[in-house]
Amino acid sequence: MRHLLLLAIPVGFFLVLETLLRGFVWFGGDLPWPPSASAEWAQRGYRLDPELSWAFLPGVIPDVPGTHLPTNERGLRDDPVVVPKPASVVRVLALGDSTVFGFGVRREESFVERLEALLNQRGGVGRYEVVNAGVPGYSVFNSLQYLRREGIQLEPDLILFQSNFNDRRYVQSADQRDESNFHRDLVRRVRLRDGLGSSYLVRGLRKLLVGIGPGDSLVDSGEFDFDWIELDRLQSRVNPERYRVLVDELLTLARARDIPVVLIAHGDPPHVREALDRAEELERAGDLEAAIAMLQGAEVAVSMRVVSQVWRNGWLERVGREDEQVRRIRVPIRWMGTDGNIPIQTSDAYTDILWEFDARPGVGTVGLRPTRAESDALYLDYIHPSAEGHRRLANDLFDLLVHDPELSLVP
Repeated sequence: MRHLLLLAIPVGFFLVLETLLRGFVWFGGDLPWPPSASAEWAQRGYRLDPELSWAFLPGVIPDVPGTHLPTNERGLRDDPVVVPKPASVVRVLALGDSTVFGFGVRREESFVERLEALLNQRGGVGRYEVVNAGVPGYSVFNSLQYLRREGIQLEPDLILFQSNFNDRRYVQSADQRDESNFHRDLVRRVRLRDGLGSSYLVRGLRKLLVGIGPGDSLVDSGEFDFDWIELDRLQSRVNPERYRVLVDELLTLARARDIPVVLIAHGDPPHVREALDRAEELERAGDLEAAIAMLQGAEVAVSMRVVSQVWRNGWLERVGREDEQVRRIRVPIRWMGTDGNIPIQTSDAYTDILWEFDARPGVGTVGLRPTRAESDALYLDYIHPSAEGHRRLANDLFDLLVHDPELSLVP
């Protein structure tokens, strides 16, 4: 009883002060309300989802380059989707990441919209719909979760799937290598930020003890955006073998419902591979400055190879004895969430796996395979296709769907 009383006194004192501060704000006091992580996500068009980690809100224009139209009632970059599916509709469901979403290009320029137009121009027994369920940052795990929960309910006649870049994203520790742990941890962190960040006293105490934040006010100090990441321990989130298992689960789920699948093996652009190879040569020769310049010129963010740049910017420190130093970098935790795609390795192993599945019945595979001369014209950056890249991908998909008897949707 005595211990409970000792605990109740500081808790009660905390609640009284917090209540007074909130009352001050409620009655017009000049103190802004603490921002929440969920509110920040909502401003960008996202919502937290316990199963998918994140998804788009319906009726918003997401904060993604190239986006100019609001999402539909299901939070998809598409027109309204009718369920049950009308008998006259042949529906293709496109699953995947920012490439499927159409990062950096207008909706009508994406391969999803272009493919839909090509199918309807060809004609057939009804109207063709290619539903865009791509979400930036999604891995094969996210797409598989979406297919299980919502995608199957859309009654697709065929599924398109593309993701490998986000599956080779860094994680901080071994316990996050399993994708379910990774996403559970992300949801937990956002909820923790919401809980702690909503308290004026917690934010003020954090400002006092930690001394970090974008501003000097009580509210600005408590963003909870920073964490220590040990560079030497970073690992790929989903290794190639696990990636193969997850893709197989997606194909098995579709096969059980007699839904054919087309895999899009989207590898690294030639100019990126060229820059990576050259940067590694410069690094081995001891010229880190030139290696970094090479990567920056190709717009490639490879964190393990930009350590010296990070150090110069004051984000890195070395800890431990001289012979056991660990490199640690203070970076926004969002780098590990929807924003921070930090590739370390090329996607060859992942795209090779997708091509392996091409031999399976009811499965087809396509992918951009540009020459070095075409690379700049077909890509916006180190991973996303340009409008011309989307056009070529749509044409390749259309040719496959017309000529492959197992996948054909066109009479």
